[in-house]
Amino acid sequence: MSLGGIKMTVPYVILWTQTLTLLLSMRVIICHNHCNCIAKMIDGYADKKLSVEVKWMHDASSRLECASDCFRDEKCVSFQFSKTASQCAGYVVNSENTPKSVGGVGYVMYDTCRSPQTFGSSCTTNKDCSFTAYTACRDNFCKCQENKLQSGSICADMSGSPVTLTDTNSPHQSPPLTIEPPQNDPPPPAMEPPQNDPPPPAMEPPQNDPPPPAIEPPQNDPPPPAMEPPQNDPPPPAIEPPQNDPPPPAIEPSQNDPPPPAKRWSLHKTILLHQLWSLHKTILLHQLWSLHKTILLLHQLLSLNKTILLHQLLSLHKTILLHLLLSLHKTILPTSS
Repeated sequence: MSLGGIKMTVPYVILWTQTLTLLLSMRVIICHNHCNCIAKMIDGYADKKLSVEVKWMHDASSRLECASDCFRDEKCVSFQFSKTASQCAGYVVNSENTPKSVGGVGYVMYDTCRSPQTFGSSCTTNKDCSFTAYTACRDNFCKCQENKLQSGSICADMSGSPVTLTDTNSPHQSPPLTIEPPQNDPPPPAMEPPQNDPPPPAMEPPQNDPPPPAIEPPQNDPPPPAMEPPQNDPPPPAIEPPQNDPPPPAIEPSQNDPPPPAKRWSLHKTILLHQLWSLHKTILLHQLWSLHKTILLLHQLLSLNKTILLHQLLSLHKTILLHLLLSLHKTILPTSS
């Protein structure tokens, strides 16, 4: 490799080295499978746990697992991970909102590339609107609760007393925000008492109705006529045995019948196995390509290292050779004189 090629390769090697250092130190986590987004570590919230409402919290074994859970949730803006407690928490705010925090040894915070939730952001549950107090998801948008009033970036209490918000644990101090109570509305007009309605007219007693007519007893019906005994009916005709009918024609199977359930299940398994095999090949090719790029980079670094080492050995060889020649010259010079 020529000297010009080495000079052109060194900046790329330095850039790759810095990128690998950031990735290995887990200060930057890149999302490959689900989105084109990155998560950056926030130093101001190291060993601190946010005291705002979490969107979700569950156990996680590593930072990569916690970051993957946040990347999969489109409403997740930032997350915290604790290796000591093996816990992962997702939030809808980031460090730009200067959320409150308390001491939490071992906790680290990452901000993603997504924008934090605010008033008017889309939501599905109340936890999607936990960027400030007294918020709720109403009509699929983040708003103040029904008994609260929006004032700037917070929700105020409508009882008449101002609400002061201070953040003592945030790394970025901001002046307290005071919300003025709403103006007193004018009292409603006095309601006049209803006028006295006139009393209802007196009800007259009902007149005496005439008594119902007497019901006459039923007349004696004549007795029914005597039933004559039934005549002897003639015997029924003899039933002849049925003739031997010809056998029914054979039923041919209809064409284009759907396959039986067993064949449909076999076809479904075949299609599913084919899809799984295609997915497996895609993942395997992706892993092989990543391994190939890594090996290529290591090969380039090894070639550069060998070139630098040969250059240093050559310089050392020249120095030793000159030193030996100088010593030999000094030894020959006194002998000649």
